[in-house]
Amino acid sequence: GLPLALWLFVRWWLAPVIVVREGLSGWEALRASSRATRGRFGSVAAMAVVSQTLVVAGGVVVGLVVLTTVTALPLWALTAVIVATNALLTPFAAAAMVLVYGSGQAARDLTAAPEQISVE
Repeated sequence: GLPLALWLFVRWWLAPVIVVREGLSGWEALRASSRATRGRFGSVAAMAVVSQTLVVAGGVVVGLVVLTTVTALPLWALTAVIVATNALLTPFAAAAMVLVYGSGQAARDLTAAPEQISVE
């Protein structure tokens, strides 16, 4: 049910970035995303939920403002405003996804070879 869907949403949230950055296919990217979220599930979940909620909430808020101020607006136009707002906010959620991926990669690189880090 819903708990499984949320768990998979978080585990697979980084898959689009992994497809682009690492060139993996769909199933390989899902497995890599699962590995990338291991040990960081809480922080990945927080960023995923917050970023996606802000996108949806932004569309809802703009839609409600437009609905209450322009009462004669047809339903298709209101829907277009909401979709356009979501389209404008989605890149910010994608940026959050890239930042989470990058921080995980950096942490993994630091733990994999700490002796290679030089402090000058």
